[in-house]
Amino acid sequence: MQFVPRAQWGAAPPRGDWRYVDGTRGVKIHYEGTAVPSDLTQHHDRCAGRVRAIQAAHLADRNEGWIDIAYCVDDQTQALTPSGWKSYQELNAGDVLLTLNHATGEAEWQPAQGIHVFPAKPRELISMEGRSHSSLTTPEHRWPVEYYYRRTGTTRVKNPDGTWADIGGRSPRKVRGYERVFATSGTLTDKHRITVAAPVANLPVEAVHSDEFVELVAWFWTEGNIARSRGKLTTGVTIYQSHVANPRLVARIEQTLRKLYGAPVTQLDRRGDTLPRWRMYENGHKTEFRLNHVAGRSLLEVATAPDKVVRADFVTQLTREQLELFVEVSVLADGLVGGRGGTVTQKVRGRLEALQIACALLGWPAGIHPAHYRGQERWSLHFSRSERATRFFPVAAHNRGHRFAISRVSHDGPVWCPTTPNSTWLARRNGTVYYTGNTAVVCPHGHVFEGRGAHHQTGANGGASLNRDHYAVCAMVGDSGLTEPTEAMLNGLRDAVEWLQRDGGAGPEIKGHRDGYATSCPGGPLYRWVQAGAPRPGGQPAVPPPAPQQPTGPAWPGEYLRLQSPMLHGENVRRWQQRMRERGWPIDVDGWFGPASAEVARRFQAEKGLGSDGVVGPATWAASWNSPVT
Repeated sequence: MQFVPRAQWGAAPPRGDWRYVDGTRGVKIHYEGTAVPSDLTQHHDRCAGRVRAIQAAHLADRNEGWIDIAYCVDDQTQALTPSGWKSYQELNAGDVLLTLNHATGEAEWQPAQGIHVFPAKPRELISMEGRSHSSLTTPEHRWPVEYYYRRTGTTRVKNPDGTWADIGGRSPRKVRGYERVFATSGTLTDKHRITVAAPVANLPVEAVHSDEFVELVAWFWTEGNIARSRGKLTTGVTIYQSHVANPRLVARIEQTLRKLYGAPVTQLDRRGDTLPRWRMYENGHKTEFRLNHVAGRSLLEVATAPDKVVRADFVTQLTREQLELFVEVSVLADGLVGGRGGTVTQKVRGRLEALQIACALLGWPAGIHPAHYRGQERWSLHFSRSERATRFFPVAAHNRGHRFAISRVSHDGPVWCPTTPNSTWLARRNGTVYYTGNTAVVCPHGHVFEGRGAHHQTGANGGASLNRDHYAVCAMVGDSGLTEPTEAMLNGLRDAVEWLQRDGGAGPEIKGHRDGYATSCPGGPLYRWVQAGAPRPGGQPAVPPPAPQQPTGPAWPGEYLRLQSPMLHGENVRRWQQRMRERGWPIDVDGWFGPASAEVARRFQAEKGLGSDGVVGPATWAASWNSPVT
């Protein structure tokens, strides 16, 4: 998909509030409804201007309740890339970000589909602030959360007269667990916990650097020194360690250097040596390991002078075992081990960046905070390997008053948010790290221009109900001039529909704007394409979809069965679960529509060629009873 994010086409700032939606019944196709120059097909440079005009017509030029959206987080929030933490000014669409796959609970590197920035203006944001977490977000900002539930585990039955049968009092709620759902900053409860850290699923498996070199880098940034000559830094490097206090560490450094560079020499050649060499000798209570300019230069390429700041792109190249080695040696050299974690304190904050990134990749929560050491200001990083520490209950912490507060504050700066395939990204603010979350116009050249985007209340509709159940995708054709959609445009429309089905929870329905309303939109040629099933050009011949099979099971109850918070529960869920069990699917018939039910729905939809969104709507409900068992 040739995706053009809002920031790239110059979207105007939002004009009102919007409502988050988990998904829709499907997608409705629109057109401009005005004259579109027929030569637009030859001038792609004009398309962005037309999209801005469409937005202006729906926002500024009318007073019918149309709205737009404001994204996410304040300008002090950063995102993690393979080259380090970046602010929104440093990011572009296509840059790789660390994201959370909310279905698996693992982190993944993914390219940003867009970086959306909205200009400074007075806004009310939600502040969640404390030593363990710091965020400043719009009230509708999405969070991938785990929702705590308690259930009885009993199956309720009805009497012949339709009333619920007495089960002899209230059953104890013994079934407990967490469901992965999305919530907004304004709807978080004390049962929601956010993900602070998650192991990365797609870490490198082949080592770029040797284990010995990784260990030496850790010794260097913590215990090393860069030599100076006539006041200028050189490439000579020395690593210090006390043979009185830490003889085992001295032996470990020596062993690492022997494996890397061979036996030590008695004298270093400062001039024409082309091989890495080293020597060691005792100086008081310390042992000094001196490296020549060849070996020193290799270290300084990844831990830059003058502060020995390890490059982020070195850390993100490491395998899981090497990341653990890097953290282990860094703590051995210059830290304290306590319980299932550790603490490292440094003069220069930047030195701790690489260690924090290494912990994030391993799935270990780590925060950087100001500290004091012997009366001097320092920076301290604390990390934990405890599974419990990877999750945080912000509302519960606020309620307990443990130096953590949630409040609504005024903010007049810009807000921004990236979009990613997982709809999540790893954020950092005030030294704390956590995973957080994040409609289209298609031009004749097949480019998809982002409008309100996935999971935002749709509509050239504002508060009206006409199109509320469908995402809107507008094609850049009109009622005169350019009226026939190009092949590239039809491909772009399919791209947009499939994107909304995959990432926005859109159901399988593809309709025209005129369906359900007296309008010519989306025009005759485009509506015929919709009626033919919205096929891709060059595929099977476009034929009208077959008449629906006469249903043999119960009618669709009018309720979409989907993952939501609080979790959906009821007789409709139980009836569908029972039917799926009868078809041979492994599913509990408990009336709760949780991740297991959504996964069965997705697999069943994929089997039957339906949109695999995990939402049981009219088509999936009917197929559950009417389609052949395979």
